Amino acid sequence: MHPSTARQGAPRLEKALAPGSETATGSGPASIAAIRDALRTGREPPAAQIFARAPSYRWLVVGTVCIGAFMGQVDSSITQLLLPRLESEFDAQLSTVSWVAVAYLLAFGSGAD
Repeated sequence: MHPSTARQGAPRLEKALAPGSETATGSGPASIAAIRDALRTGREPPAAQIFARAPSYRWLVVGTVCIGAFMGQVDSSITQLLLPRLESEFDAQLSTVSWVAVAYLLAFGSGAD
């Protein structure tokens, strides 16, 4: 994006996020006001009270991260197991087909998924 284009869109964003505007009303971690404050201060908004009050809140976070890491490992394993099938279906060498797995894992790792 060209810098002048970004500056033209900034006043609209500032107006939408201005205190007292319709979109800035409300409270909680998902409100526009909380997101605006998080962007300005560089701090993450607090967790939703329904989760933060639970005694097992920290374990919920750990469990969620572990499940995400496990799913990433399963995904990459499935991709690796698919390589011989791709090799035979496309009549290509394993070194050529392995680039498909590398490209897929790079795209997955970059968050394009």
